[in-house]
Amino acid sequence: MTIKEVEQLLSVSRANIRFYEKEGLLTTTRKTNNYRDYSEENVQELKKIILFRKLGFTIDEIKQLQNGQIHLTDAAAENIARLEKEIESLEGALKLTKRIANEQTDFDAVDENYYLDVLQSEEKGGAAFKDILKDYLVFELDQFDQMWKWVFFYDFKDARKRRGLLIAVVTLLLLCVARGIGRKFIWKGTFWEGFLYPFALFLFVFVITTIFYILAKKAPKVGAVVAEIFLVLSVLFLGGIALLIVVLLLNSFLHFWF
Repeated sequence: MTIKEVEQLLSVSRANIRFYEKEGLLTTTRKTNNYRDYSEENVQELKKIILFRKLGFTIDEIKQLQNGQIHLTDAAAENIARLEKEIESLEGALKLTKRIANEQTDFDAVDENYYLDVLQSEEKGGAAFKDILKDYLVFELDQFDQMWKWVFFYDFKDARKRRGLLIAVVTLLLLCVARGIGRKFIWKGTFWEGFLYPFALFLFVFVITTIFYILAKKAPKVGAVVAEIFLVLSVLFLGGIALLIVVLLLNSFLHFWF
């Protein structure tokens, strides 16, 4: 099967599928044209990954279960402990994890088709499970942190964890100062005009993202719809700016407008 067929069959993004491959959870072969070829075993394994990720099991836990490094009962106990802390928003995952823990003792013996059908049925009934659509972002952030460390010999990931707010504030202030200096000496305005522009832009973005965050917590479905609408509008806006830039560049060479 091609990755597109797997996407359509399991309703999971190719970014997630490739992320699972990079994490070592899924091993595929390649055809002579160098395209990935997904076997029936790959699909079944991916179903199992989707099942346990939606239940809240971590990537490392699934990897250790696959390698036989930990027992399903122990991993389920860890997941139950985590889910109990999020019981208000993840009651469905808690219930199904407990059910698996009671009915199964071995990871390899889990009937992923049966439990995934149960999970999806409960999702349609309004039960909430862990969102795995952005699993791949963890990998992207790790890649960025590794690149930063190689280039600047500085552990940005650790610094972000310990001093994330300080780094954000310092970065914002540096951008504001740079914009202020540019405004004063390049665009011949005042320093404060340049300084306040990125600051105001940051506050606007902060307010928007805060609204999305609150909506995602209080009303996930509404938050998702609002976020999608905002994303579409943003893409249209940026597309319009890009088109305007192209028109202005063409006009500067062809003089077909004015």
